This record gives sequence, structure tokens and C-alpha cells, in this order.
Amino acid sequence: MSLINKCALHSIPFLLSGMIALSGEQGGQGERSEAAGPLSAADHPDLALNNPNAIEERYRLDRDPKEYLMQIPGAESLLLPWSDLRAHLDERYGFKPGISFTHLYQSAGDTIGPESDASGFEFVVDGTWDFRGRNTDSPTTLGFEFLYRDRLGTDIPPVALFGKIGSLYPTSVAFAEIGPTLGQLWIQQKLGDKFGFRFGKFFPVAAYDFFPLKNFRTDFVDGIHAANLVIPLPDRGLGAFARYRPQPNIYLRAGVHDANANANANANANADAETSGFDVFDEGELFKIFEIGFDPGIMERQPGRPPFGDVHMSFWHQDERRDLGIDDAWGVALSASQRFGRHLPFLRYGYSDGGSNGPSDF
Repeated sequence: MSLINKCALHSIPFLLSGMIALSGEQGGQGERSEAAGPLSAADHPDLALNNPNAIEERYRLDRDPKEYLMQIPGAESLLLPWSDLRAHLDERYGFKPGISFTHLYQSAGDTIGPESDASGFEFVVDGTWDFRGRNTDSPTTLGFEFLYRDRLGTDIPPVALFGKIGSLYPTSVAFAEIGPTLGQLWIQQKLGDKFGFRFGKFFPVAAYDFFPLKNFRTDFVDGIHAANLVIPLPDRGLGAFARYRPQPNIYLRAGVHDANANANANANANADAETSGFDVFDEGELFKIFEIGFDPGIMERQPGRPPFGDVHMSFWHQDERRDLGIDDAWGVALSASQRFGRHLPFLRYGYSDGGSNGPSDF
């Protein structure tokens, strides 16, 4: 069996021709570009971790200087106005917008059935706005995401290809069919450098179980690495979490979410999961999670970015989902990673009692 991935997987402020990933922040490693502006109080080390696929981290990644294997002539000057506009909106209003288009094509041999190719795209408009307390250590932030995913020239999207090659795990976790929808809309409040909380509609995969390569746009795209399948984290939906940092290198986080959340529910009335509503907490079908983690401190942390090292444990419980015939379940996960220059060794393990319909060992 052979599997070929051809993908433009770079989180980008803008994209030309739909296949070439371009960044408005050009340059080599080293000093931050002047267009990015000075670090504000909101860019100091985060109260807790965001995964690389979170809205906030994607914006910061876009602003980072890049090293290139190939640079398209004229790309820097073409995208400079967009880069300057984003820097101005951030500095003047605390508004950090992002636009990205990502395409993934996969082809496999020895498939079950006629489909051996899968192609899909994702179009996202997202951003955050510090509408109160900007440039303080206690900002109030609004986050949003408009999301559209679909097939592109093939009969199946990449997320469905694994079933055609006899794989137990998806070869892609993101490139499905989701009609245009408001994927996220949340409010976050930080209170100094120790406590904060978020509530609204957001993406739990980007909030919990930190992993520095959990970004299908730039790193792994498969279900084993881009997500932890032992933890049945819900899709985009209603939820809330609180986080506390008793020491600079230790964090605690607890959250509760709609276990039946379905990002496609608003765009497709025939979605194959229950439609989330504001009565979710009355129905009692919830997903709960608690995490404790720390930074070993082997390498010095950069301002405004997650640490280079992380060790954490996640404890979770999911209520019975009666309409889908899924029993209640619980589990625990352990993750450890440490970056050394360009090298990133990591260890991830999870256990579930098996009631969530996911794997019991991973």
C-alpha cells in the first residue's frame, strides 16, 4: 500500500492561486520584523498553553520571520500591504485578523473500492480582539472563526480516505465537508498572570492536550499525531474552561463542553450528530476534562510563545450520549515533549475504558 500526500500546509495571512502558501512576514531567523511591532503586555508568556492550531497561535506564527527553501519573486512586496494593515490594526485597536486557504490532496494504492484519491480545502477567516484592558495583564478578548471545508475535484474528502485503505486511524483529521459556518465565537478573560477563563463556542482540540506539532496546516495531518484519539474531545461547540498557574512553570486547567458538539450542525440540518443548542447543560450530556502540566525549564521560554518543553496529564470523563448509543467513558492521557534546536523528541500515551467509541490504548 502506498500513500502520497501533496499539500500546502502553511497557516497564511493570504494565498495566491490556492496552491502556493505565502506569508506576509518575510525574512530569516533572528530579529522580529519592525512591521510586527514591539511586544505588548498581551504578548508576555501566556497564562496557560495554546496549541499551535489555536487562533492566537496561528496569528503569532504568521508574524514570525521565516526560513524558505524557495521564495517566489515579488511575493514579499505583494503581501506587504496586508502585513502592514494587520500590524496597524493590532497596534491601534488590539484586533488581530487572519485569512487562510489550505489545500490537501492524498492518493493511495490498493484501495477498497473505486476511490483512491481525496482532495479537500479549508477556507478560514478568524481573529481576536482585545476590546477591554488592551496592553494590560488582564485583557478581555473576543475570538471568532468563520469556517468552510469541502471536497475539491474528488468524490471523497481526505478525512474519508483511511476507510478505503484499511487504516484504523484517519490520514487527515481536518479536511472534511463542513458548510460555511461560524465555527468559533468566544470571550476570554485574563486576570493577571495566574488566572483566566473562556466561555462560548470554541474548539476544544486547540485548548487541551498541548502538543507542539498539533497543527495540520504546518505539521502532522494524520489522526494519530494531529489529535489524540483516546481523548474524545468534542467538535466546535459550547463550552467553558478556567485555568490557573500557581507557579510560573505549572498550570492547571479544567473545562466542560457539549459532548454532542458538531461544527456542521449550523450549516447542515442533516448533520450526523446531534445539533448543539443552549439547552445542552440541561440535557446533561457533557464532556469534562482536567489537566495539570509543567515546563521542565530546560530551554528559556520566548515572550508570548508556548514553552519549548511540556509535560502534562489529562483526566477526562464523557457522559452517555443516548441518541448515538455511546456509553459514558473516562480516561487519562500523558504527554511529554522537549525541543532541542531543530529536534523535538516526544512521548504520548492515553488510556480509555473504551466506552467513548474510541481506542482504549494509544
